[in-house]
Amino acid sequence: MIYLEPFIPDDYDFLNSWISNEHELIQFSGGIFQHPIDKEQIKEYLNDSRRYSFKVTFTESHDNGLLNTQIIGMAEIYREDNKTSKLCRVLIGHPDMRGKGLGKEIIRLLLNKAFNDMACEYVHLNVYDWNVGAIKCYEQVGFVKNPLINQHIMVDGKQWTTINMSIDKSRWQPVISE
Repeated sequence: MIYLEPFIPDDYDFLNSWISNEHELIQFSGGIFQHPIDKEQIKEYLNDSRRYSFKVTFTESHDNGLLNTQIIGMAEIYREDNKTSKLCRVLIGHPDMRGKGLGKEIIRLLLNKAFNDMACEYVHLNVYDWNVGAIKCYEQVGFVKNPLINQHIMVDGKQWTTINMSIDKSRWQPVISE
């Protein structure tokens, strides 16, 4: 099971263990952090009252009845106004947990919070055009590309293009708990 819990300053150690260079940091955070991330950057980042940052935990039960919980990533909802939020800094940092479909679960949990708990009507995100796996994940959850909204940045002399994707509450299909 995937859970979203409040991200706290001490959680920055996990980010540093998952992000080993400037390219990975830019992919994850745009330009909001400087490599290496330190506790002061995290404190400043968390000071924004419109930012809802989460550590992503994964809990599995074993045959012996014991539960194993580990922090596997991070995610954020940024409240732009009363009806609009942006999903940001979504990361499955733990390498063993990537490629298992957990990204879709994380996005669904974030959308549930945005649409139900925060009463948003519209949610969008940005993703680099070369991040095909993430784009596919977002499309499977219901996001669509906004072809007229994109940005470009230069990273080591190469242009990275950001695609904007969105979903509104009327197109969102909440997951019913079983």
